[in-house]
Amino acid sequence: MTETSDFSQDNVLQECQEFMCEAIEKAGDIVRRGIDAVKKVETKTSVFDLVTEYDGQVEDFLVSEIHKKYPEHKIIAEEKHAKEPLTDNPTWIIDPIDGTTSFVHGYPLVAISVALAYRKELVLGVVSAPIQREIYCARRGKGATMNGQKIHTSPITNLINSLVGDEPSLASRDKYRNDIMVRTYALTNRVSGIRAVGSAVLGLVYVARGILDVYQVIGIYPWDLAAGAIIVQEAGGIISHPDGSPYDIMNGSICVSANQELHQQILTFNREVSGKVLELRDK
Repeated sequence: MTETSDFSQDNVLQECQEFMCEAIEKAGDIVRRGIDAVKKVETKTSVFDLVTEYDGQVEDFLVSEIHKKYPEHKIIAEEKHAKEPLTDNPTWIIDPIDGTTSFVHGYPLVAISVALAYRKELVLGVVSAPIQREIYCARRGKGATMNGQKIHTSPITNLINSLVGDEPSLASRDKYRNDIMVRTYALTNRVSGIRAVGSAVLGLVYVARGILDVYQVIGIYPWDLAAGAIIVQEAGGIISHPDGSPYDIMNGSICVSANQELHQQILTFNREVSGKVLELRDK
């Protein structure tokens, strides 16, 4: 396969999907081996941004497999490999372990996330939840699956009946603290429930699967989101940035909803609380 391969032909993407599903299942063995092991943990940008030797092992394995199968393809990966700019060339976008803090603690909601972009558009997404032995897949125009079975977003259209995924722990970053805390506090009496997933890509595939109705997160990285983005779209979901602007692969802030009605409601809610300052007073 060359850089000029016709990705409009489904057999080309199907080959890529079959290749990556096999590779990501093998990579899952590394995560399963490490979830309960003593790990060497390093801090990247802060104590809230961690990496282990297993992140590197998963990334090395996936990059090696891609280079052997598709040596002309580009790679954007989280840890050791080149963070190249996104171009029109076929580009694999890899997060070796999404939810590393959970992984460090042995908390099982972690994922391996791999997307393929072509001409700056997502064409394939594969996500493994290795502890649960779930593999989520989607290729452009062919729907989304979990372990080979079709999945679809939930039918809920009212925010008050929705289970919403959010990541309040990201308020540890000064830049986002007020926005996240205002939003989370205001949501408490506007939705059925709030869940912190701890892995953005799992939040996305959970919307695709219909077990979350909304998921939103700000201030993370493109590799955290890319594979989940196409999976949720192919499952019937709607994705944008929190201000309602169209989803851009390289922008790490998103709002995802099960359907258009719910998406408009959460965007309206976000506009209502935007810019407010959280004031908590003793009663």
